[in-house]
Amino acid sequence: MPPHLVSSPPYGGEEDFDEGVNSMSTVDTDIVIIGSGLGGLTSAILLGEQGLKATIIEHNPLPGGLVRSYMRQGVDCAVGLHYFGPADEGELLRQMFDILGVTDKLKLRRLGTGGTLERYIFDDLIFDLPPTFTGFEQALRSVCPNESDAIDAIISAVRSLAHGLHFDTTGRLQSNLFSFVGFNQSMEDFLQASGCSKKLHDIMTVHGFWTGLPMDKCPAYLLLYTLGALLLSAWELGCTGTQMVEAYVERACATGADLLLGDPVEQILVSDGRACGVRLKSDRTISCRKIIAGIHPKLVLPMLPEDAVPAEYRKGLMNLEETPGAVCVRLLVDAKQHEAPGYNLFRIHKVDGVNIDGTFFQLRRSELPGWNVLTMIRGSDYSDWKKWQNTQTGSRGPDYEQAKMRAAESLIETARSVLGTLEAYKILDISTPLTMRDWAASPEGSMYGLLRSVKNDLQYAVLTRLPVRSLYLVGQSAIAPGLLGVTLSVLRGVGEVIGRANFQNFLAGRLASQP
Repeated sequence: MPPHLVSSPPYGGEEDFDEGVNSMSTVDTDIVIIGSGLGGLTSAILLGEQGLKATIIEHNPLPGGLVRSYMRQGVDCAVGLHYFGPADEGELLRQMFDILGVTDKLKLRRLGTGGTLERYIFDDLIFDLPPTFTGFEQALRSVCPNESDAIDAIISAVRSLAHGLHFDTTGRLQSNLFSFVGFNQSMEDFLQASGCSKKLHDIMTVHGFWTGLPMDKCPAYLLLYTLGALLLSAWELGCTGTQMVEAYVERACATGADLLLGDPVEQILVSDGRACGVRLKSDRTISCRKIIAGIHPKLVLPMLPEDAVPAEYRKGLMNLEETPGAVCVRLLVDAKQHEAPGYNLFRIHKVDGVNIDGTFFQLRRSELPGWNVLTMIRGSDYSDWKKWQNTQTGSRGPDYEQAKMRAAESLIETARSVLGTLEAYKILDISTPLTMRDWAASPEGSMYGLLRSVKNDLQYAVLTRLPVRSLYLVGQSAIAPGLLGVTLSVLRGVGEVIGRANFQNFLAGRLASQP
């Protein structure tokens, strides 16, 4: 276990909020929050509920970051939130939605009600992932009947990790992630130690598609927990991503937060080693007691004075790798020809040793009668689009449009091999890592930010703080990517801002007040 995590309390340090008062005689706001993605908005709600004034600053003209969806031809298109778990009663994400007061607005829909949660399509095998632990174990034993010991080890690890992440009645975060015996173990090492055959190995590495990591670098707990969380309960939004963002913004504003759009932070002000305010592009200055950055840490560093962060730390953080970007293509397809199956599909092209290559498919009903929407996602390195890196969305020229179309045609051909003939379809949208970079301020257009690798230097394992007092990070999580990672990062960041004991008491009170 990384030493930084051993000594850290569940929500961070014991720093008292009053200790963070800067040297200026007055402040404009208690907390400046940079970025209005889910991390920033969640932080604003939690802090506002505890009487602290937050000012959220967003560089885009609209809030929401990766969560906010957009419309194409009357169809809502998700950006970065396709499905998630666990969010059933008493599970961490549902507990957080309840605490934030947004559960009803999200209209959550349970996935896997038809008996299949995901379908993995290999060249020589189709494996249907059931939506329960028991079903998963039975399915593994059916396709790998002679691997009882390996399956026992897998099921034991998946169950242990998945069941261990939730708030107890005292507001304390219960987590089995840190008790996992192989916290620093790669997925490849875990599977080899379990004695898996290649068939079982390949099934267990499918979700590595999302990490962008070879299995000898991907933390075992990350894939095992991700799988376990979905088996515990898997969900998707019943509202749009934009409606989810609006629900969070409404709650943040109701707690007293201000939201400033289209005027990005250009400089974080530091006095005596402490963050004490920000200067915006408009040259406006906002002073504050503390700052929460809900953006990528590599974007935070250039906002700081050169001498605020040690050169070696700055260099080490900037040299950390990003997860790969992706090409995403959305089609309208004939609903009669291609009915929504109620589960997601992965077409695995190859598992070459520790590397995995695949395409994700999600087929859902659209807002247009007679049409369903097919989302296809495949990894694509930022370097593949480097020719246009100094351009902005909407002004990249015909060569870029042709390159996007070639990528789309390749994905459509793959879709035909999975779904059958695609006779009538309409292209809704094609996005690349450059699209993601411009939409969500991701340095290299990645969907999941920094690589969470067992090879990373331990001093970067917990990205809750940079070496600047009163500056906290909630834009990345050391534990997991996605919605869960944001939640864990916010819990640590907000806990450090107001103090662990205060935050735990607040959470306990909110949980006790739920029906």
